[in-house]
Amino acid sequence: MQIILGVVMGYVIFLAVFKLIGVGLLFIEQVVIWLKEQSESQRAKQQGYRVPDTKAKPEKQLGLIAAIVLGPMVGIIAGVVFHYWDIAHEVIIFSFLTFSFFFLLSLFNKKSGILFIILFILSWFIVYKMYDNQARNIVNRINNGQISNINQLIDYLGWPNYDVQVSANNALLKIGRPTDDALIAALRNPNPDIRQAAIGLLYLNKATRAIKPLIATLNDPDYMVRDSAASVLFSFKQSTATEYALKTLFQSLKSSNSNERSEAVCNLSLVKDPHVIEPLIHSLKDPDAKVRDMAASTLYRINDPRIVKALIGVALKDPSLNVRSAAMSSLGNLGNPMAVQPLISILKSPDKLLRKSASDALGHIKDPRAVGPLIAELNDREGIVRDSAADALYNFDDPRAKQALRNYKRH
Repeated sequence: MQIILGVVMGYVIFLAVFKLIGVGLLFIEQVVIWLKEQSESQRAKQQGYRVPDTKAKPEKQLGLIAAIVLGPMVGIIAGVVFHYWDIAHEVIIFSFLTFSFFFLLSLFNKKSGILFIILFILSWFIVYKMYDNQARNIVNRINNGQISNINQLIDYLGWPNYDVQVSANNALLKIGRPTDDALIAALRNPNPDIRQAAIGLLYLNKATRAIKPLIATLNDPDYMVRDSAASVLFSFKQSTATEYALKTLFQSLKSSNSNERSEAVCNLSLVKDPHVIEPLIHSLKDPDAKVRDMAASTLYRINDPRIVKALIGVALKDPSLNVRSAAMSSLGNLGNPMAVQPLISILKSPDKLLRKSASDALGHIKDPRAVGPLIAELNDREGIVRDSAADALYNFDDPRAKQALRNYKRH
């Protein structure tokens, strides 16, 4: 199926490129002719006679002929590449790029551009329907038990269609422990999606004999696979496995890839080990806001005074408003009274979202010191802040809060 898809898309893209080259050559030819006309016209004026206008030569058919002959060859090559390269998302990208080519062509050459647009839409629709029908057929066969071979189901874990992946995953879950050997072997599959899915299934099967293969997977070239393996190894609660997993995640925190650092932070925040606290606090100072946001959003899982102090600093000073809000949310979930005064000070921030986040957090902590400032927020100029303060006050068993809420009217 992917080969067919590649042939169609490769052929259409090849046609578009050659057509665009043809338009470009024609444009250059027109410019040259125009310059020549200007030069001859100027000379004619000087000599006292008139030179008739010349017409541009018709567009040459060489580009189109080459596309028809060579297009299928390029399409087949693209199809083979697509077949061995999981390109569910890449096909969509290629389709948008191709459509952009067609749109550009329609600006230069209206008839040809419209023709190619119709060709593209029709070919893409046909291929999509074929692809979708094939996926539906596989899902039905898996759900009806017609496909029960473990290795075949594991191969479907890497299929580009999400429904096929889910059906294969559920079928393997029903089989349970008998899949362990095949799943361990799948840890060496060339498709990273299959390797990652196998790790998750080994975790659900509680396959402790997979510890050694999972430790080997900590050297996987794909960081998502490495981090998934590390997360599963923690769940087995064996000292050797935990040691290797920690080492891998600590290395991921130093990666140049911000996505890898962010994923490592998420997994480390689940670990009940004192060694993770300092590295996680350091991640709150990461140069990438996405990593800081992940750390600020997940550190509520570790109730430690050092974490609380670090989150307070982030809530007060981080340059990203999203990170500051995430830190306040974590402080609210931690419920440590040490955060109350800093959060009260944020209620005076000029940014309404920060004031709202501070109100939400104070409502979770439920410290009596916050009642007065929250009542004052009921008069905030922004409705979103007023309503947040009112919601926070509902959490307090305090007569001042109750009286203020009786007088408060939502708008």
